[in-house]
Amino acid sequence: MYTWGGILGSLMVIPVFLALFQGFRRETGSILAVPITFAIVGVAFLTMGFMVDTGSMIYYFGPAMAAAEGSDAELMMKAAQLAQDSIEVTWAIGSFLAYGGSIVWIAILLSRVSRMPRWLNWTGIIGGLAGFIWIVRFVPVPAPQSVGIILLMMNIVLVMVWLVGLSIVLARSGDEESVQPT
Repeated sequence: MYTWGGILGSLMVIPVFLALFQGFRRETGSILAVPITFAIVGVAFLTMGFMVDTGSMIYYFGPAMAAAEGSDAELMMKAAQLAQDSIEVTWAIGSFLAYGGSIVWIAILLSRVSRMPRWLNWTGIIGGLAGFIWIVRFVPVPAPQSVGIILLMMNIVLVMVWLVGLSIVLARSGDEESVQPT
């Protein structure tokens, strides 16, 4: 269930990013397409990471590991660990691209849009910066694990608030444009 929830949850963000591009491209210009593209590529990596999860690893490696003995068992354990690490790398890169770096870039671009509340832009910038914790696998950070957990939660919560806030801004501005006389 975790796998399907992750896949659906990550794929459901793609229409949100496309709506953001459609709704704000006049004010920001076509440069907005670059971080949106990075975010969608990140969602693709994230989805791949969810598709091949730990349960799949047990399914593929479990029977062979149970039958292996001695050095074969060690080799199978290393192969399973390498496979798991490669999945984690895909997942970390996807999370960083989708919910870290691209969010900061989009929020900075949207800070120049007059209809955007400042607090909402700062929510996106801070949430995206907290999302840089996703690349800690590649860049060692001398901090306790609790700091990493707090940053992950900040990233998830602040980016969700930011996305909901952007959706409200888009909905309100769409209503105003539809009422304007032509």
